[in-house]
Amino acid sequence: MKLNLNNIMKKRILMIDNEDQSEEIEALIRTAKTSGLTLICDQFNVGSASEPSMLVAGKIDLEAVALEYNKRFGNIHYDFFVCDWDLSDESVYGIDVLTKLSEIGVGKTTPRLIYSGVLDSIIGTKLYDYQEGKVDKRHFLSFVHNLINSDLRGCVDRGERDRRLLAFLKSDEVTIKGMLYETLQKYPHMKLREGMVRSSLSGIPFSEVYHRISNDDSLRNELQRDIMEQIIAYLTQPIDNDFDNSSL
Repeated sequence: MKLNLNNIMKKRILMIDNEDQSEEIEALIRTAKTSGLTLICDQFNVGSASEPSMLVAGKIDLEAVALEYNKRFGNIHYDFFVCDWDLSDESVYGIDVLTKLSEIGVGKTTPRLIYSGVLDSIIGTKLYDYQEGKVDKRHFLSFVHNLINSDLRGCVDRGERDRRLLAFLKSDEVTIKGMLYETLQKYPHMKLREGMVRSSLSGIPFSEVYHRISNDDSLRNELQRDIMEQIIAYLTQPIDNDFDNSSL
């Protein structure tokens, strides 16, 4: 098995929006290609009337969103989440969807970008409503907490979305984590050899390994450490004791 390093510049993103983004996605993929970046982009139309399974009485149901995500995308690793702030629901915003996905263990370490044409206005309105007593402290603090803990790479104007996204993706370094996820997805039926790693993941299919480490950062770190030790052991050789230092 040989990892194709040419695929490192192949990225997969999920775009969350209540409106169909097919034309925008096609344009984004074309632009990415001119920069040497192969982009796969899926869309998740949360809040759209065409997706009634995620709505209750016309409103977004976050539990249903989580179920639908797992059904459609549960086995996919994304390099980036891109989400519209305004999903045409006065009580559920894009940040709430991202928070819900994190709660069910989806992409906890996946970078996210929020976009909106009216973001400043929305935040200003939230602050004003709190100051005027129109919303209680708990509601306002929950709003702020979700913003702070959402691992956002930025909140940008809709018109700047694609440019900022491509800049983030192109600047992203090749990481051990990225290569690990790529390999696990490419060879789902292979297994880690027994005894090769100390991890409890020995002997189980890569597809299951992927699922487990995606929801457990400490387990992923343990596996990465074990793999690096195996690589170092394979690539190095004992120092020759008879080596003549005087020859340096």
